[in-house]
Amino acid sequence: MSRQPVICDIDRKELKYKASKAPFRCNGCKELGFHSCYSCEEPCTFRLHRHCADPQPVLEHDFFKECRFQRVQSGRIPDEHYCDACLKLAKGFFYHCYDCGNDLHPTCANLPRFLSYEGLKLELKKKMPFNCCKCGWMNGKSGKGSWCYVSSCKTVAVHISCMKDMLQDNFLEKKRMAMPEVVFTEKKGRSEGNLAKIKKAFKIAVPVVLAAVLGIQ
Repeated sequence: MSRQPVICDIDRKELKYKASKAPFRCNGCKELGFHSCYSCEEPCTFRLHRHCADPQPVLEHDFFKECRFQRVQSGRIPDEHYCDACLKLAKGFFYHCYDCGNDLHPTCANLPRFLSYEGLKLELKKKMPFNCCKCGWMNGKSGKGSWCYVSSCKTVAVHISCMKDMLQDNFLEKKRMAMPEVVFTEKKGRSEGNLAKIKKAFKIAVPVVLAAVLGIQ
């Protein structure tokens, strides 16, 4: 948590780090969040992710060894900028490398390298090694693939962009952070036994990856 008081940009009150009873749109990065966050007193709805409340002014990432990312505000530098991790537009604060031109949302920059849940181990990868279990594409329908989580058993892989799409669609439709319906995209040529194994791993992977995307530690 932040070592310095975090102040609301609206009424200048000190924000408190506490559990959020509902999903929120972070006032820093403009990305979705859930669970614990820095919140102002009601009725003010000002909310910040933990890493947006106490941001690193300069950031480095293992996937971009040559980059030195600096925290900037959307609109303060020319042109629109899209996160190189999830391929989504940066609408609030984000990290930009002036030398390479790469960009990262704070939530994407802070994605854990490894996740583990119910015996399934997942690793964050820059490139998809095989087709995503959600969209059925390796590089996405746009032809450019986002970062992904891949299981160590090589049975399941999901794009970060697909997980964000699931959250966004669910949030807009239901106005709450219920678990999105897990829809598996089947591919021809898989045996029934192998297909059942992949579906099981996929249903285990989705909740833990969604939590990581939301910034839940």
